[in-house]
Amino acid sequence: MEIGGSEGTRWAGPAEVTGGADQRASLAAKHIPPGASMIALGAGARRLGAALQPGGAYLPIDLVRFAEGGEVLDLNQGQLPERTVDVVAALDLLQYIHDVPALLARCHAAAPNLILRYPLAATEEKPEDRRAQGWFNAFYEETLSDMLKNAGWSVTAREPAAASMMFVCQRAAGVTRT
Repeated sequence: MEIGGSEGTRWAGPAEVTGGADQRASLAAKHIPPGASMIALGAGARRLGAALQPGGAYLPIDLVRFAEGGEVLDLNQGQLPERTVDVVAALDLLQYIHDVPALLARCHAAAPNLILRYPLAATEEKPEDRRAQGWFNAFYEETLSDMLKNAGWSVTAREPAAASMMFVCQRAAGVTRT
């Protein structure tokens, strides 16, 4: 299967990135220590940066530019900044990613901590319903947990968040990636 890029035109409108952004940001921010450096993948309206305590470094990454600063990258093309930080956040992003295990491995190389939120698949849900929303995958909690483990992450907390699950992760002991 050939992996393609992302559909940038979909994300060009602010309405696509603001729904629920404040709630996602406040739930994730409590897991980010003051002064931490971080990359926010799929930063959208940049609500996470606004929710952080002062003193850290915040690098927003997205497919389209919504404000000055940050970087415009296509994660579905394997793009990720060549730097290390304390935390990578990916909130309601993985459902739009073609190769989730590869992205989780790239995040592992970039940071010792990962915060992600994902709308888990429900047993009664039809795959075509997710595809109609532009989602590329439908992972159950066990499947996503296994992907995280295989990428070298240890899940330290799980928090239900609306129709999604937030996973707070640290690099598993003794696992390094480059």
